[in-house]
Amino acid sequence: MAASVLSTLAMVTSIISIAIPLRVILRMHKERTTAGAVGSPFFSLVANSLIWLTYGMLSSDSTMILSNFVGLMLGLFYITIYSRYSTTTTRKYFGAVAGVVLFILTCCTFFEGPKAGNLLGFVGSAIGVFSLASPLEAIPIVLKEKSTRVMPFEITLASFIVSGLWFLYGWVVRNDVFIWVPNGLGFLSCCLQLALFAKYPKAAAHKVPVEMTTL
Repeated sequence: MAASVLSTLAMVTSIISIAIPLRVILRMHKERTTAGAVGSPFFSLVANSLIWLTYGMLSSDSTMILSNFVGLMLGLFYITIYSRYSTTTTRKYFGAVAGVVLFILTCCTFFEGPKAGNLLGFVGSAIGVFSLASPLEAIPIVLKEKSTRVMPFEITLASFIVSGLWFLYGWVVRNDVFIWVPNGLGFLSCCLQLALFAKYPKAAAHKVPVEMTTL
C-alpha cells in the first residue's frame, strides 16, 4: 500500500512539475514570440525523458514509463512551439537531442538489457545531478548580495518535493541506485537552496527558465 502511494505521488508531482512551463509556451504561441527565452530547458526535457523512458521500459517500471512518456509528449510540444517562434537557430539543440537518440539506439542495439540499462542509468543520473544542482552556481551572488533575487523559489520548492519523492521511490520501492542517488543529491541541493531562502526571506526570486528533469 505504502509503495503504491509513494509511486503515485512521485509520478503525479513529476508530471505537474513538467507541466509548469506550459503557460509560458502557450503565451509564446499567442504572442508569436519567445521573448528571448532560452530553449535549453525544453530540449533537455525531451532528452531526459527519452533516456528515462527507455530505462523504465528496460526495467519494466510502469511509474517511470508513464511519467516520462508524458514528459516526452509535453517536451515535443514545447520544442515545436519554441522552434516555430525562436529568432535564433535551434540547430544545436536538435543536434543534442539527436545525439541522445543515437546513444540510446547504440546502447539498446549493441548491449544486452541489463548493461544497456546501466549505461542509460549512469548517463541519466549524471544529467539529473547536473540539472538539479545547476542553481547552486548562484550561491556566490546570493552570499555577496545577501539576496536570493537570482534564485527561483517556486522551481526550487517543486524540485525539492519531486526529488525527495523520487529518492524515496528509488530507495524504498525500487532499490535502484540510478534513481535514488541522483535524486538524493538533488534533494540535498534543494535543501541548501531553501536554506538560503530562509536566511534571506525578504528577497524576491526572479522567474527564470526551469531545468526540467524527470525520472
